[in-house]
Amino acid sequence: MALSLLTTCEHNIDADLVRTKLESEGITCFLHNENVNNLLPHHNQFLGGGVRVMVMSEQLAQAQEIIGEFHSKTSCPSCGSINLRLIKQPFKSILNAIMIGLFLIPAGKQKMHWVCKDCGESFKD
Repeated sequence: MALSLLTTCEHNIDADLVRTKLESEGITCFLHNENVNNLLPHHNQFLGGGVRVMVMSEQLAQAQEIIGEFHSKTSCPSCGSINLRLIKQPFKSILNAIMIGLFLIPAGKQKMHWVCKDCGESFKD
């Protein structure tokens, strides 16, 4: 009984919408990092990059089909896949990263981009 990553949502509301849709279709799913994302929203980029929607491995293909119809706002422009990973761009300077880490200063809106796990294409929303 293994879990597989279906998608990663930047906000809890998006993850809850995905979970609700999947559960209405009879697919068991779990949200990972939901509480951390609620409690420490400014430190999200350090702690995992959003809320992960996890499904049972044997239900992954069915969940991808459902979520493709429902959650089609982000897909790979090259191959159309929704099997994406959200990647953060590294900090511009080492000093900036040290200051944020030492003094727990919120990093603000860090630039993010998507990478397709199927074809390797990198793109922004």
